[in-house]
Amino acid sequence: MVEAAPEAMLVADPLGMIRYSNARFSRMFGYAAEDIVGHSVSLLLAPSDGGAAQADADRPSASRLEEFLAENAHHEGRRRDGTHFPISVSSSPVELNVGAAVLCVVRDVTEERQALAVLKYVGEQLRERNTELEQFTYHASHDLKEPLRSISAFVELLRETLDGSPDETTVDALHFIGDGVQRMTELVQDLLEYSRSGQVGDFERVNLNECVNEALANLRARIEATDAQIEVAPLPQLTARRLDMRQLFQNLIGNAMKFQPQGRRPQIRVAAQACGEQWRIRVEDNGIGIPDGQAQSIFKPFVRLHDRRDFEGTGIGLAHCQKIVERHEGRIWAEAATEQGAVLLVELPGESDELF
Repeated sequence: MVEAAPEAMLVADPLGMIRYSNARFSRMFGYAAEDIVGHSVSLLLAPSDGGAAQADADRPSASRLEEFLAENAHHEGRRRDGTHFPISVSSSPVELNVGAAVLCVVRDVTEERQALAVLKYVGEQLRERNTELEQFTYHASHDLKEPLRSISAFVELLRETLDGSPDETTVDALHFIGDGVQRMTELVQDLLEYSRSGQVGDFERVNLNECVNEALANLRARIEATDAQIEVAPLPQLTARRLDMRQLFQNLIGNAMKFQPQGRRPQIRVAAQACGEQWRIRVEDNGIGIPDGQAQSIFKPFVRLHDRRDFEGTGIGLAHCQKIVERHEGRIWAEAATEQGAVLLVELPGESDELF
């Protein structure tokens, strides 16, 4: 069975001397069975100092065998012609009629290593392009703010000039222009925040209760205007970027207040529970819910499920949340329940099971 196996295999004694090798092994390393049997496994490994391997080839060495058989062992193999190539070794003890031995399976991992190198290169290129795109988005958004401010100022000036004028068409046009400029300003600001998410501040131990309190302070005007009832259960400490966590809660709670039926008092609950090595944060509301089949669409930038006339916003808030969560190696998703509100769930890595 060993001789016919598609993998390169050998048997070594406890001192690291090769006692048997199969045909696949011979083809991989270029040694005939009679040339390899009786030599140390050192003969198969490229010396770390670049010197000749033959010096240790005939010398029994338990330590060399241990190195060869180390857990998840990866080495530079050495063929008979002196060329080197990457190998992996897996092993198991066997009992033979001559005593204890070790059966080794040796694999040529050249293609795997090349594939990993390609993946690493592609990953680096993607990160570089993503950084360039984020920088472009930031600078473009930042540069758009100034002309928008100028347009807004001149529109307001024209409104004051035409105040009381019977030219209703002009007044209506200025009204539409002003609304458009306001929406564009909000969109530019959201794009700025989106492009900067995960880039501001270092990772540190962050108390999420403090982040929620900061978010609620920023939302105070909307909370008072809607008479929202917000309940926050004790939350954990995590290793995270503080500004990102504040923005995450600000967007989630702000959305929960926004998407409410006319005249309904928003009721929002924020809680957390430990789930293994993760913390699951739950933001639940009594709003309009999410239509069936749309629970994942809400996290795409600029996707709006409702008419702008019914609910304000740019459609980028939850995409911003997803970007923050992914930068923290977590995940975010929604549970939809139309007419009964929505539940947004966030899982983030956490080392402690303590709530504060």
